[in-house]
Amino acid sequence: MASSGKVKMNAKGMAYAFGRCPNLLAKEIKKGWVAGLNNFDSEFQSSRLRGRPGLNRITGNLANSFGGEVLGSRLDDLRLIYGTNVIYAPIHEFGGTITAKRSPYLKFQWAKGKWASKKSVTIPPRLHLLKTWQRHAVSPNGLIDHTNGGIKRALDGLKILSKRGMVDISI
Repeated sequence: MASSGKVKMNAKGMAYAFGRCPNLLAKEIKKGWVAGLNNFDSEFQSSRLRGRPGLNRITGNLANSFGGEVLGSRLDDLRLIYGTNVIYAPIHEFGGTITAKRSPYLKFQWAKGKWASKKSVTIPPRLHLLKTWQRHAVSPNGLIDHTNGGIKRALDGLKILSKRGMVDISI
């Protein structure tokens, strides 16, 4: 049995709704990214910077320096930044060799009251920020889930515009 009815569309309302779509998407995706970033920061702070094997915390400067933010307000300029400006963070992330430059030996305390002198030391990679980020992005409640949630909220926002009579589709 064929349904009889008519489709009535308000073109002006549709133009208004679709005109708001990019701003609505940007706003909701940004909210999703902020939530995803906060989740990631909590995970990274608790799992990667607390009690890592080989990462002997003395001041907590490195652990306390990590942070991030979501910048931009339009779809074409949204960006998420996370990291640190601590100068020795890359050696902990990627590993490498530290060699004495101003004297023949590096001198460092390795236990209470015990000092060592070496020409160089090799630091293994141990923060794994990038691996943690990649794992978190695809995990449940990760960045992708939060991005999808933002897109869903934006589409729900367009439905609300429809219900307000901005877009009238009746069959």
